Amino acid sequence: MIWQIRRAKMELAKADPDLGPSVAPPPGASLRAISAAERKMCRRLPPSYRAFLRQHDGWPMFFHGASLLGTRDLPKASHASKTREAFESYETPIPEIGPPARPEGRPDAMIPFGIDPKASIIFAFNPAVVRPDGEMEVIMWVNELGERCESFHDFLTTVLEMLSDELLERGRTLQKSA
Repeated sequence: MIWQIRRAKMELAKADPDLGPSVAPPPGASLRAISAAERKMCRRLPPSYRAFLRQHDGWPMFFHGASLLGTRDLPKASHASKTREAFESYETPIPEIGPPARPEGRPDAMIPFGIDPKASIIFAFNPAVVRPDGEMEVIMWVNELGERCESFHDFLTTVLEMLSDELLERGRTLQKSA
């Protein structure tokens, strides 16, 4: 799936150079580095993200400027703080719309694993929803819209679908302008 996402990102970069280059994910982290990051966070990561980190220690510019965090960045308090702020604002009800539709769990318990510099895109594991195999629900926060995925694998599938849809839309736009 990683290489399908990489290929879609390369096609998008070719179609629109203003999107910037498609950055390849770096080499993997050691088990020691992954365990150290988990100790610093006082949290265990889902098995699928641990496996991802063994292959690639994060991924800069993964999706619309948001990077997947590697072992050095996962424990940073600033990421947790920005995630908490975003999810707390998500909880704030808007009287005209109705009560908040928030994910299970507390915003301060979310484990951010992806973020852009403005914190308008955040990817976080929700430890309140854990499957028997240790996989956690993923909350995608993209420009104030929330999406839930059952696991990291489902998250990657969703990202690939979003990139594929974007490629199709760009193709339609090019056809109309020709």
